[in-house]
Amino acid sequence: MKKIAVMGHIDHGKTTLVSAISFVFKSERINCSGNPLEILRTETKVAFGGEDYLFFDYPGDYDYEKNLDGTEDGAVLVVAATDGPMPGTEKAIELCKKLGIKNLVVFLNSCDLVGDDEIIDLIEYDTEDILSEQGFENCRFIRGSAYYASAASEKWISPIKELVEAVAKSL
Repeated sequence: MKKIAVMGHIDHGKTTLVSAISFVFKSERINCSGNPLEILRTETKVAFGGEDYLFFDYPGDYDYEKNLDGTEDGAVLVVAATDGPMPGTEKAIELCKKLGIKNLVVFLNSCDLVGDDEIIDLIEYDTEDILSEQGFENCRFIRGSAYYASAASEKWISPIKELVEAVAKSL
């Protein structure tokens, strides 16, 4: 099973993205804390292209350093199209480099809230620059809305499928 960390700045939609992947691929989303009011780790297992993938995240952005162990096969970097790269984004990229995670796909989230594609283009360029500074070149970018994919909006389901396919191809 391939382990995929879903990383990024706090409130950019990491847990919502794991929920959207779970919804689109009809897999179970698990809150690993055991307490429904507390989320320590969220995960979902997906079968795609003959391979099994475990997508997981930790809420916030501070839990990654103590919970990731370098055995991850890849990562999805979540960047809100409404905010662009933030300190937690940069921290996640630096952590990927430190842990030796070489396969990184970027999910530009909340694109439904940005009315201008040129703004999303700028967010993508800014993110590419930060990735490049850390040695990550030619990362695949997927634009979507995890929230609306979870709500069964057909327009936003296809980017979730595209994301999982991009992750599979990057490994």
